[in-house]
Amino acid sequence: PDRLTSGGARGSNGAMLLMKRIGITGGICAGKTTVSNRLRALGARVIDIDSVTHELYLPGTDAYDAVIEQWGREVVAADGSLDRRALGRLVFSDPGQRHKLEDIMWPRVKQRVNDLFDAWAKEGTKVAFLENALLFQSGQSREMDQTWVVFVSTAETKRRLMQRNSLSEEEALGRIATQTSPEQLATMGDVVINNERSIEDVEQEVDKLYADLCKAKANL
Repeated sequence: PDRLTSGGARGSNGAMLLMKRIGITGGICAGKTTVSNRLRALGARVIDIDSVTHELYLPGTDAYDAVIEQWGREVVAADGSLDRRALGRLVFSDPGQRHKLEDIMWPRVKQRVNDLFDAWAKEGTKVAFLENALLFQSGQSREMDQTWVVFVSTAETKRRLMQRNSLSEEEALGRIATQTSPEQLATMGDVVINNERSIEDVEQEVDKLYADLCKAKANL
């Protein structure tokens, strides 16, 4: 369902902010970055959840301190930065440890995203975007006015993943199996962008979607 005519997402301070929040998601190798980069080229403001997480891992942040307190110096690299590969080895094969990391990071990530959205809304931004591969799984989709799913089929995902990461077919299918299938994701979004086309076709669709959003806001 298209929620474009709703009154705007509620900010973290409780105020109803007249800015549309659009969530962008999709499976691995779907091309989320292609869509986000096109939006940035059009002048849109886009939050990349991975970049937010990376910033929160930097030395001097409370998230960095909390991770070190939980797992010790073995997750600290020689230069003092967080060794995310070492941390990954500790947490991703152990659900209990993974949940501990999520408990540390997720509230901080969510707060940072809300702070950015709120600041942009107060500046008069009419439409802003959030790219998050786990948009639905994290529950952030409920905070969006509209959700976009960038779609490629499972077969195309496998082909791209094998090519990009030099994986065997079995390895690629194993990674795909850990995620919500592209076909299921496509049933969950308000807008589905088929990325099994030329980049020019995809960019034209993004251009039109963004123009429609801006036009709708101008007419409110």
